[in-house]
Amino acid sequence: MRKTVFVMLALASGLALAADPKGKAASGKTIYTATCQGCHGDKAQGMVGPKLAGVVSKWKFADFKKTLQKGVNPSGKNLAPTMPRYEKMPFVGSTKPPTDQQIADVLAYIKTLK
Repeated sequence: MRKTVFVMLALASGLALAADPKGKAASGKTIYTATCQGCHGDKAQGMVGPKLAGVVSKWKFADFKKTLQKGVNPSGKNLAPTMPRYEKMPFVGSTKPPTDQQIADVLAYIKTLK
């Protein structure tokens, strides 16, 4: 019985760790402004890069992460070669590739834009 309870607790804690990070829009705005705004616009309205406001708000974290890292959107479309792939490349102001938390922060900020 004790072994079963221990295994169940271990599995439950593993599932909690696997949950998507909760994004912080204020932190995401800082990253977005430095990294994304030049192409997507100050309100993600689109400029050189496509409009993100309203479009990306429907995406799940995994979709957004895959898009940033692999350059493939949720519809399976490859992004333009001018869009950086952030799998190994850092966001502006960093020396390391973005963390899941940073990606979630940017997504949370974009979701605040209409």
